[in-house]
Amino acid sequence: MKKGNKKKNRRKNTGNLIFSAILVTAFLFCSYFFMGMVDKVNQAWLQALLCILVFVVFGLFLFYATRVGDGKQIVRFSPATLILMDLPALYVILAAMISELPFSAEITSCAPVIYIASIILGYGIPYTFVSGYEIDPPDVEEPDEEELDEDFVVESSGESEIVIKEDDDEDEIDVEAKGEPESEEQE
Repeated sequence: MKKGNKKKNRRKNTGNLIFSAILVTAFLFCSYFFMGMVDKVNQAWLQALLCILVFVVFGLFLFYATRVGDGKQIVRFSPATLILMDLPALYVILAAMISELPFSAEITSCAPVIYIASIILGYGIPYTFVSGYEIDPPDVEEPDEEELDEDFVVESSGESEIVIKEDDDEDEIDVEAKGEPESEEQE
């Protein structure tokens, strides 16, 4: 890569990180005031559901705020993330909402566990399907046409490359491309 591209990418990544930090901080301030409004809701189940939704959205913001990188995103299903992050977090949230589930009393007695499970669920759901970035290959500068030697031309037959001089016989080239050894009698 050229030096200009590296500086441009570094500035872009730094800008993305700063913007992401501002976005996450702004969401924290907004969620503080939103949680104050949620406390005024009279129904306990609705209050808990709204708190969980706020923290799931926060987890989504964290996921996209930490997704700075080169290349395109790799879209693939990750069963390990589903089993280790999403399902336990979903169970904690359901146990907080449904008192008949095992460990419901222990989970509801500790509110930060519910909030952390909500953040993990918000972060884990997109991470299950979008695992990261694939690395772009470095830009290879192609030589100018003037720099190429006009005597040689490189052709590819799929599996291997064949170097051909302009004065080579076409029959020899076909035999070499098929991979058959030349015999002196064929001349």
